[in-house]
Amino acid sequence: MKLCLSSYAYLRYPIETAIERTSKLGYEAIEIFANRPQMLPEDYSPKEISKIASVIKSNNVKVAAITSANGTPQWHFTHPNKRVRSDAVKHVKRCVDLASDLKAPIVEVVTGSPFIEGTSQKEAWEWLKDGLGDCAEYARRHRKIIGLEPEPGNVISTSDLADKMVKELHANNVRLLLDIGHLHVVKENIPETVMKMKDKLVHVHIHDNDSTEDQHLVLGEGNIDFKPIIEALRKASYSGYLSAEVKQGEGDSSATKSLDYLRMLMN
Repeated sequence: MKLCLSSYAYLRYPIETAIERTSKLGYEAIEIFANRPQMLPEDYSPKEISKIASVIKSNNVKVAAITSANGTPQWHFTHPNKRVRSDAVKHVKRCVDLASDLKAPIVEVVTGSPFIEGTSQKEAWEWLKDGLGDCAEYARRHRKIIGLEPEPGNVISTSDLADKMVKELHANNVRLLLDIGHLHVVKENIPETVMKMKDKLVHVHIHDNDSTEDQHLVLGEGNIDFKPIIEALRKASYSGYLSAEVKQGEGDSSATKSLDYLRMLMN
């Protein structure tokens, strides 16, 4: 397994600074938050994106993934307003383009929160399948993988629901992105989930919480037992990234503490 840092840990910094600090601390890769205030794709010209690609190359780090959504209602695949759903699809496609420019293999997708009351589960599911299918086909043409991430409060909130959607889409470039913090909130047995989903697992987010809400704490500051999860990932022969998706603290504090904890877990 390889160690990665989500640029969420440097949310109040320019993306160039996040890249430089991620590299300096010793992470192998960065996961780029494709939302304001960091790197919403349409905020950047091709020339500016090319400059950021040069910063990535000069700092000798890889881009493990592009995070298309940050858990806010901004991008929503299951909203009853068709224009909202259409904007979510357009945004993911822009993130696929950004992934091509920055040589990232994966684009993360969550389905949108909160679930809109008065919308039937059947309607929401079909809207989601249509939108994800469109994104998957676009990503396939660009040789990118869609990492479908369960998130509390979304239509896709559990690994089983994500697995069901993947099966219904019949798209071999839609895989599972498991977020350990999210699975803890929805009370999944995470080592069992890892083993059950091992053949579809493409990426892992790792952060901590107290199981009551999605807090994105530095590892070790909540009550998740990470050791059996790491053991399960090893048993499953997972060779992808562990991406620390922790909220920003003071300066480098969140990124540094998370790296120290990850290295301890891996030893």
